Amino acid sequence: RLPFCGTIGDMVGERGDLALIVPAKDADWAARANKLKAKHWPKAEILTDAQALKRGVKGKSVVVLGSVKENRWLKEHFPDIPVKVLSGGIRLLRRRRPFTLFKEPVDWVSVAQNPEDKAQGLLIVAGAALARGLERLPGKADFVVESLGRRLKTGAYDKTRKWDVQ
Repeated sequence: RLPFCGTIGDMVGERGDLALIVPAKDADWAARANKLKAKHWPKAEILTDAQALKRGVKGKSVVVLGSVKENRWLKEHFPDIPVKVLSGGIRLLRRRRPFTLFKEPVDWVSVAQNPEDKAQGLLIVAGAALARGLERLPGKADFVVESLGRRLKTGAYDKTRKWDVQ
């Protein structure tokens, strides 16, 4: 099978086998996962990060809720995308151009390939405000960065070889 090269819209509209992975120790993210499941992915399975680490998610599209600080599965399986998570924000990396730094508070959403199965998609939702409004995100985008409800950056990845910010 070909590697996943979809967009945010492809993941929000996913109707196949999907797992929502939430931080085990965060009831707020679990509640958000239930709302997202009801709204977008009624057949999705909700797993804690501990369950996903133990069972694996090969063969599934994945929506990960929470940041690498909150979600152990995401921390251990951070995908090969041009984003560096820092203690005070995130950095968009570019191979031949200067990077872009976004300082806290920052919420972001990004697509990627499921690190356990590159043919399946992964949607990282690192921000409660963005989790409440996935349908308002630009469907053709690969990533969105916001701070305090203000859109800072929307963009696409060059997916021809190793993913890079266009």
